[in-house]
Amino acid sequence: MDTLKQDFNIGEALAKHKDYVIIGVAVVVSLIISKVIYGNQMKEYDRLKGEITVEQEKGQALDRIVKVSNQVKEMKKTGWDTTEFDAIGRRIGELARKRGVKIQNVDPADRVVEPNFIRIPFKVNAEGKTEDLTRFIRDVETLPMLTRVQRITMEPAGSVPGEKAASGQGAVLLVDMTIIAYYFK
Repeated sequence: MDTLKQDFNIGEALAKHKDYVIIGVAVVVSLIISKVIYGNQMKEYDRLKGEITVEQEKGQALDRIVKVSNQVKEMKKTGWDTTEFDAIGRRIGELARKRGVKIQNVDPADRVVEPNFIRIPFKVNAEGKTEDLTRFIRDVETLPMLTRVQRITMEPAGSVPGEKAASGQGAVLLVDMTIIAYYFK
């Protein structure tokens, strides 16, 4: 009889805790389902965020192109023959793409006409990995037309508030440089 009472007490205890076990299992199952659904939504969010970032970068690049184009138009209005700047700018753009360097801005300055040559300075702001920037500067210095990097400053991309690096790998630097091209008359 004692065994029967013990079995009955165990049965009562299980009946009382049965509701708690069902609730616990339901909570665990709902957490697993939530994790699966949330994980898929996070993947979709990351994909959309990446697409937005690409579109923003395209917009910024277009803004830079329009700005340089407007500067060239203004120079043409003042009588400056911009064919030299166009050729240099095009060549530097090709070199930057080849080396994986992101050109942020190109600002031409007034050209200086000397008796035997024309000197055309312009400022370039760029971003890239250390190795890529080193190769890019070497390429600029060895262009067939006589070009020299006169002044250069570099700083880590993370040191500018609100500025993000072009890529998450390697040491990424922001570079400001003055390039001078010489044309002999």
